[in-house]
Amino acid sequence: MRSIRNFQIYSSSLQVERTVNVFLPPGYRTGLDYPALFCADGQAVEGFSNSLSKAMEEGRTPPVILVGVHSDPRLRAYEYVDGIENSLFLAHEHFFTDEVYRWAIAKLDLSFARPACGIFGFSNGGAFALSMGIRHPEKYGVVIAFSIAGGAHRIKASEYARRPAARYYLSAGTREKPFRDTSRAVARILSKSNVEHVITERYAGHDFDFWNSELCEAIRWAFPEDELGNC
Repeated sequence: MRSIRNFQIYSSSLQVERTVNVFLPPGYRTGLDYPALFCADGQAVEGFSNSLSKAMEEGRTPPVILVGVHSDPRLRAYEYVDGIENSLFLAHEHFFTDEVYRWAIAKLDLSFARPACGIFGFSNGGAFALSMGIRHPEKYGVVIAFSIAGGAHRIKASEYARRPAARYYLSAGTREKPFRDTSRAVARILSKSNVEHVITERYAGHDFDFWNSELCEAIRWAFPEDELGNC
């Protein structure tokens, strides 16, 4: 059975409350070190939960905790895409990578080893995941970015050469050409920087059904159970 818990977190940096949805994998037990995936557009966690639960119950996907941070539709582009509105982007960055991160450790009794901690997003959230993976490599060992918005130029190519580098799982649909082209451009940069990554392309558009089906594959690649111990 899937388990989703809803929380309200007051952010000192945003000066508002935001909702956080936490997905707990089937058979969840306290005391085990589960991998964690921090998700942009956390309201989508509810939609992802059915496919993930089924895949985890069938052993096709390792058990992972999702920490879904809701976005504000009025501010989403400003908070997610670097270079549009710097003050809003930085305030949201602090909320997501510091306030929510520390809250999850305390509330969920989690201890994040870097290889078992990732960040995920799609569209503008994909651009945000890339930025956070670059800016906070000490926290996120994995970046999962689907249908990346905004263009590859928003992050300098040299930034991907920083060490330690995250591992990247990129995916895009063949029927969403601008997003596919951005994913391909990022993959080329990662290759030149000798950063571990995979890129997949599916016959799909810019839609939730594609992201939902791909997330199970991405999690299986990101958190191989034989490397994570007792998850």
